Amino acid sequence: MKSKNFSRFLWVLIVATQLFFFISALKSNHTRSADSAEYLYMAYNLQHHGLIYSGDAEAAERDLSLYSRRTPGYPLFLLVGMIGIGSGILPLAIQCLLSLLSIYLGSRILRSIHPAETAQSLYLALLLFFPSQFIYPAFYMTETLFQSALLLSIFFLFRFEERGTYSLYYLHHFFLAAMYLVKPAAMFLWLGVTLYSIFSHHFVGVNRRQVFISLLHILLLGSIFIKNHQRTGIAEYSSIGRKLIINYNLPDLLTYTKGADYSARVIDSLQQQLK
Repeated sequence: MKSKNFSRFLWVLIVATQLFFFISALKSNHTRSADSAEYLYMAYNLQHHGLIYSGDAEAAERDLSLYSRRTPGYPLFLLVGMIGIGSGILPLAIQCLLSLLSIYLGSRILRSIHPAETAQSLYLALLLFFPSQFIYPAFYMTETLFQSALLLSIFFLFRFEERGTYSLYYLHHFFLAAMYLVKPAAMFLWLGVTLYSIFSHHFVGVNRRQVFISLLHILLLGSIFIKNHQRTGIAEYSSIGRKLIINYNLPDLLTYTKGADYSARVIDSLQQQLK
């Protein structure tokens, strides 16, 4: 009984902490990270121009890499409360709620693995020592939405394995797709889940449905590759990887092997060609 009361007390602290960081961010007008502008631009362009472009669509010259740099998942989420660039706090309020939902989902998943109330208390207490959990939701950034999609995907997979209801299995894959639409780094997670499903599930209909769902993932990803190729001439899911290679990894390598002047000339030439 004492452990349960302590868990309730920790929940009060968690909600209060999330509310504190949300209000503090709004009062200080500190709600943007380095990447926020591109997400906000795309949300604006989707709303007003029907355009997937993470830059100023009304500029005299558009940067082709901005057509594919950001995936559309997070900008679509921002449209819930966007009126124009720099306005709308509803997405941030929803992110704070999603942060609390993620904590709750984590506790549900933990309970299915380790039902002891002391484990719940320890889990909630440890979260209070990770301020990023409460800070990120008050920023225009993808982390909270991605975390929620990840935990919802795991939660529905666990529920499916408990109940064998295929609607739960479809929800699991829906949130898998949401993950890679929010963050390109999650693009191949569905493939790992597919292999897991094939080799571990004992349900008769899983493999047949898994083939169909895998085709849907391939079609969704393939359509983005094709669309980006049509707009930029490069078949890629996101240009963020190319940006990291050209702006950070390759310059360091060339500087180390050929010298700074050679590196600067090559990188400048590449950037001009890829505009």
